[in-house]
Amino acid sequence: MRNPATPLTAALTIFLVAIFISAAGLLQLASAPLVQADDDHGDYRNEATPISTAGGQVSGNIDASNTGIDVDYFSFQAQRGVRYTFIVDLGTVESANLQVVNSINRGIDSSAGQFAYERTGQRLVDWIARTDETYFLEVSADWDHLSGQVFLGTYSLRISADTSLLDRHSDSPSTATSMAFGNQYQGAISPWTNQPGIDAGVHGGDDEDYFSFLASRGVKYTFNAELGTAIGLNITVLTLVGELQTSNDGVGISLDWVAPSTLRYYLVVSGTSRVREPVGTYAIKVTANTSLVDRHSEQREEATAVSFGNAHQGAISPADDLDFFSFQTKRGVMYRIGIEPGTAEAVEIAVHKPVVGTEASNGGIGTGLDWLAPTDGIYYIVLSASSQVRNGAGSYTLRVDADNSLMDRHSGTPDDATGINFGTAVAGAISPADDQDFFGFLARRGVSYTVESALGSAVAVELAIARPDSSIEASNGGLGTTLEWVAPDDGNYFVAVSAPSQVANPIGTYTVKLEGDNTLLDRHGETRNDATPVNFGNATAGAVSPPGDLDYFSFSAERGVKYGIRAELGSVKGVSIVVANPDGAVVAASDGIAKYLEWIAPDP
Repeated sequence: MRNPATPLTAALTIFLVAIFISAAGLLQLASAPLVQADDDHGDYRNEATPISTAGGQVSGNIDASNTGIDVDYFSFQAQRGVRYTFIVDLGTVESANLQVVNSINRGIDSSAGQFAYERTGQRLVDWIARTDETYFLEVSADWDHLSGQVFLGTYSLRISADTSLLDRHSDSPSTATSMAFGNQYQGAISPWTNQPGIDAGVHGGDDEDYFSFLASRGVKYTFNAELGTAIGLNITVLTLVGELQTSNDGVGISLDWVAPSTLRYYLVVSGTSRVREPVGTYAIKVTANTSLVDRHSEQREEATAVSFGNAHQGAISPADDLDFFSFQTKRGVMYRIGIEPGTAEAVEIAVHKPVVGTEASNGGIGTGLDWLAPTDGIYYIVLSASSQVRNGAGSYTLRVDADNSLMDRHSGTPDDATGINFGTAVAGAISPADDQDFFGFLARRGVSYTVESALGSAVAVELAIARPDSSIEASNGGLGTTLEWVAPDDGNYFVAVSAPSQVANPIGTYTVKLEGDNTLLDRHGETRNDATPVNFGNATAGAVSPPGDLDYFSFSAERGVKYGIRAELGSVKGVSIVVANPDGAVVAASDGIAKYLEWIAPDP
């Protein structure tokens, strides 16, 4: 097929035809005078007859031509992706050539077209437009290659368009079709070829349909395609800058993907090299599993505040997701962190320190973690995918409960000790294990104090009496539940309750009560200056308490008078009675066994 666009090419065409005819022994045809055709259609593209692609037919006539071979040009407006069928029905002409060529402003290059193939009485071309522009049909004379005879005569041209393959979606991200979740979008892969080198350039590239959607971090998106006339698709997710996120590699018609960030992404539907002819129609839909949306921050600063006892919905998604929850701790409180798995097989639970570091973790095993707060402060629960399972992503429900019975209600130093009233039980807890609870009271010399503990959840407690400098006066060593102690002097003392070293897990609750035996109160001075005056004949009560106690009594003695001093024993086993002169010299003394002492006052 030739395109007589210039006189030179026309002359060349005449010359070649003449040589061909001469070779066939038909010089008389070559030497016959040529007659200008009464041509019904233009011989050049700028004289082409416009035709409609909506159907119908156009008649034509291949005449003898002074250009050598008659060429009839028809123009039509093509749409990218539409499959056009052109049929030349032969009338009186025995044979004709049919070709699709591109627009005039691209010169005479006809590589965008295809030659017709022959059916009985017809010439036919099936062609998919790769660009939106004006194309041309070229119907030209054919000849007998043996005799050189040019076939002249009538024909009719028919054109039809399969618009189901119209390229409805942009090949460019900038004009991508915006997708609504759950809606189905019709499309077509057209044009497409698996042959390299034909998919770009002036003839238009292979079809790629771009769709855009706004993804939320952690949400699982499912892309499902339904095949129409297409028999295979390549489904790909790209970032805004074209980075590949995931692809089905042309296998199957669905794709699952979890968004790593809250961003706009592109879904690209294209042909696949896994099938011979991927051109065809399809429908595609994207659905979102919002149960996996990332509701919680990955950093301390934006952590979700925990409400104790309430359920918090969340999801580990994507697989490297971290969910931070913050909570205000009280020293000694036991926090029970529980996970109810949804679609997640397992979740790793960790407690992070206020600034940096980890306090405790369940290692991704089980559904709970019990943790005892070592101090007051803001701590963080961090949930992540368990390394113990293959796919840790999934939904969960978090619940945090606080066991306030173990709250550290009492100071660990004498400075802020809790005041204790005699005879009143005060509740407390050893929590955490190194906890000490201080209770303050005013001691009186000689009084016998009894500290009693009643155990709650604690296995045992150690009871001690401490001075203001925290030094220990007395202790039961963690043995038993009581401690008795006699105050050596008046002053502020403290009951200290702590964990005994003999118990592996001392954490638990208790109550403590302090009793004082005031019958042993030291009522009398220990020096002559503080001696208690006594009246003859009257009984004066006293107590030897604490051990080593001395009670001084004073009286006026007269020379030569015999005085009898009697001790009536109460709870004491025995006493020693000593009489001393004003200078402190002992003038009489009992043996510590006798309860009576007689003494005659000497001369001054």
